[in-house]
Amino acid sequence: MSTNPPGATCTVDRVGASVGVINPTPGKLSVSRSKNALDLTCNKPGYQTSATTVASTFNGWTFGNLLIGGLIGFGVDAATGANNDYPKAINVDLGPATMPPIALRPETLPATTNAPGV
Repeated sequence: MSTNPPGATCTVDRVGASVGVINPTPGKLSVSRSKNALDLTCNKPGYQTSATTVASTFNGWTFGNLLIGGLIGFGVDAATGANNDYPKAINVDLGPATMPPIALRPETLPATTNAPGV
């Protein structure tokens, strides 16, 4: 997992439960296969927090297991989520933080002069 810019902290959740933390990015996290998506939240001071969902995809090798292991092997893989994969590399972009407008107090404003004829 990497972020742009690097050096962020990313939490990884699945179905509302924490799977792990990558701190700092870039880094690696091993997760078990599942049919459920991963929810990623990355943050770094000075940048906007970025949240994204990474879906699992169907693993084509499952059909090989169907041929070798029959319906039982296919059923076990389907039940455990072993017939799914996540991307090997994930990149998350963090946008710059927006700055709130600066409120100036009247006493900090430059003095104005009213010259004659102005």
